[in-house]
Amino acid sequence: MPEVDVVELFKWLTRAFTSEEERELLIGCFLDDGENDDEVEIVGLLWPTTTTATTISAKLILKDGRHLNFHQARKGVVNDYRTNTPLVGAINAGTQHAGTQHDLASRQALLQAGIDSGLLGGGSDAHAAVAALFDTLRTCVPPPYDIGHKAYLELRKAAGYHIGIRGIAINFFIEFRKKCDEIHCSFPGDWYWRLATLLRDANRQPEAVKVADVLFSSSYLRSADMKLLASTCCGSALDIFEKSRNMYYLMRADQLFDIAIQYGIAGEQELVNLEGRLGRLKCGSNGCF
Repeated sequence: MPEVDVVELFKWLTRAFTSEEERELLIGCFLDDGENDDEVEIVGLLWPTTTTATTISAKLILKDGRHLNFHQARKGVVNDYRTNTPLVGAINAGTQHAGTQHDLASRQALLQAGIDSGLLGGGSDAHAAVAALFDTLRTCVPPPYDIGHKAYLELRKAAGYHIGIRGIAINFFIEFRKKCDEIHCSFPGDWYWRLATLLRDANRQPEAVKVADVLFSSSYLRSADMKLLASTCCGSALDIFEKSRNMYYLMRADQLFDIAIQYGIAGEQELVNLEGRLGRLKCGSNGCF
């Protein structure tokens, strides 16, 4: 079946070389929104002309009268049943063209984010992953997990040699979290512990501990993400307590360790080490707390 994922479709629509005529090839296709049983014909496209299109501002006009923005339709697919499938053909041609523009576009996107691609290791795939991550501020659509993870690892590695990159990465996650609050979308669960880790790397432990507040107010995170966030922030809280003896952070570390244990694996070395450190600080030279 000639279908196109809505998220990939939006990326193609927003590429610089995609023309208005090509965008109009959407008209006559059918949207399967992933929630309703029946597909609905697309009869129009509302596309911003004076501002940069986002998944919120760009909308599909459907035959049933609905106007869905691309964020609302992000779980769906678009099917092109016409002879020669013109939409699919245009996307495939655009993908081939994009291959020749791939490295240049990545370098330009990185420069816009404030990062010289020459400061990053890895190859063009790693650069493209970092560029895709930062592009989330424009599209409001996070990249797939594996691309986001590759970008995070590349940024964290580069930050070991160029401290400014760490600050740029931290600011990106903080800005996108604010944007999610504004447009009521979900901040990716794994991005919480990535932000907390970068903050801890930057010796911004109080801010790292604050990120863990989501563990006490939200339930959409995966178990693995809850464990990683709790253990990272527990370590940050212990960093602070070890220097300041502020009892609030010891109490917070205790709470976070309980969450990490609840969602972790018994005997996991990271948790064993964390438990030992917590125990030593709770029972210091002045007796046990």
